[in-house]
Amino acid sequence: ALFVEVDIATLTTSATWRAIDVPYRFLGRNYIDDAGATITIQPGTILEFDSASGLRLNAGTLVAAGTDVDPITFTSASGNRKDWYGIGIASASEDNLLDHVIIENAGQTYSTINNSRSTNLYIANNAQVAITNSTFRNAGGATDNTGYGIYTETNTILTTFEDNSFDGNGAAVMRITAQQLGMIGQGNSFAGASTPANALFVEVDIATLTTSATWRAIDVPYRFLGRNYIDDGGATITIQPGTILEFDSASGLRLNAGTLRAPGTGDDPITFTSASGNSNDWYGIGIASGSANNLLDHVLIENAGQTYSTINNSRSTNLYVGTSGRIAVTNSAFDNSGGWGIYNQGTITDQAGDTIDPATQGNNSFDNNTSGAVGP
Repeated sequence: ALFVEVDIATLTTSATWRAIDVPYRFLGRNYIDDAGATITIQPGTILEFDSASGLRLNAGTLVAAGTDVDPITFTSASGNRKDWYGIGIASASEDNLLDHVIIENAGQTYSTINNSRSTNLYIANNAQVAITNSTFRNAGGATDNTGYGIYTETNTILTTFEDNSFDGNGAAVMRITAQQLGMIGQGNSFAGASTPANALFVEVDIATLTTSATWRAIDVPYRFLGRNYIDDGGATITIQPGTILEFDSASGLRLNAGTLRAPGTGDDPITFTSASGNSNDWYGIGIASGSANNLLDHVLIENAGQTYSTINNSRSTNLYVGTSGRIAVTNSAFDNSGGWGIYNQGTITDQAGDTIDPATQGNNSFDNNTSGAVGP
């Protein structure tokens, strides 16, 4: 009985939750529900949640600022995995903060806490929060494939996302959409030692990208779902050397407008591949933008070949360059396509902007493509 029992409430006034020498144990579904309310949690506070309980910030501000020595812990009262609803954030307050926080052992689902998502932390559309120096672990069952460390929606804003760690989450390390790719900052550790091998990736769901972003290299692959489009003439997407981008079956990436820059290096190439590791198992990359700054250098694109009209104009290929497309392609490899290595109806150049034949110029390589190196 070494805990303070906290029964269900809807909170509408500001308060500080003080660290005490036993945990607070929450029952049921608790909501912070007033735009003028700020809930501040002191360093060292331990918040346990009974089965079928959780906390949701609908409005107002949540400030959970722990320290390295005294983190703030949100956990299951039982100590078991998948035994509470986790934390839901739906507030757009610019001051929402999770720093030196541990959230663990959630994964039960409830619509008004986590939008029926199995996750430690759920962040709703148009909500925003800074997350730093925090740990998200053991979401979902120990033997099933449910549970994300964090689950975001399309218009979630991660105002800062740095120096966080993930371990033991059953479905994937984290679920984001392509909109949040540019919000992933430095110092994060995704490859937890106890994470199931088949969950060692960051899941990236469908989005249409209209703002510039840098996609940072991390210690696990990004795994893309569905058809993603870069669709604004003012947007530049830059991919860091060493980034690995996996694509589920029936998924791909298309540059309709704007600029795509993938400048890998000899030591740290950028890889676009199938999530399955099988050939002919995704749509590949489509280029329709005529930007003179488009670049693939020290890039590997492999295992594509599925066709879809708005990604590759129904061409079976790793890389499709449309009639209005233009891109520099150098020092890159195009392998194991179910069709062509490259299907080019536009303009392929070297880095000086001179038109080249990528099969014989630009120091590119092609291996095991069913239809050949470059078509048509």
